Amino acid sequence: MVVHSQPGAFPTFQRSRVRVTGRLSVLIEPFVVAAGACRASTVSTRYHYQHRVCRTCLTAWTGPTGSPYDFQPGNVAVEIKTTSSVNPQSIRISNEYQLDDAGLAGLFVCLFLLDIRPEGEAPFETLNQLIGSILDQILGQAAVRNQFRLRLYEAGYHPAQRLLYDQPAYRVRETRCYRVAEGFPRLRASNLPPGINATQYNIGLTDCEPFGLTDDALLRELV
Repeated sequence: MVVHSQPGAFPTFQRSRVRVTGRLSVLIEPFVVAAGACRASTVSTRYHYQHRVCRTCLTAWTGPTGSPYDFQPGNVAVEIKTTSSVNPQSIRISNEYQLDDAGLAGLFVCLFLLDIRPEGEAPFETLNQLIGSILDQILGQAAVRNQFRLRLYEAGYHPAQRLLYDQPAYRVRETRCYRVAEGFPRLRASNLPPGINATQYNIGLTDCEPFGLTDDALLRELV
């Protein structure tokens, strides 16, 4: 999903902070999951697994490049939705390609429910703090760090404007993941009548519940 059409369009990025926070939360979450999965392993095994997860997730962030999906590791794709609503009933789908799994081995939707506070005190983090946390996890991986910085720039984030993002702060209250499969509520480009395009629509979360899966189950699908 494209945040805006021109790199460095800071006001647009500022309006999109909630959405971008959701995407960056996806990048930090695998370190937590990987650490748990490798808790009983040797230090060497844990190190290599965590860094494989890191490379997979960071290099798969394709949304700012114009891809219809936010993340696409190989032939699997993940679309991220973010809301600060207390009790969301639906999620917004931006176009007919977003939930079209043609040519994919798997397509997933993740909904991040965020709490927002004025200041960045733990467990809340500002965008700057979240970006810093991700960069700390990839010390010594110059190529991955450079690609991550490039994606941030393409999304509209620029270090020269970082003071704009010292507030507010966010916390992921809940994550809901769904597998897009037969019966999932969606439109697909191939099924639209001639002349219909650029669709936007809502899907009810109640109707998505039969397709739910856990965070770690989704991570296993990606790596």
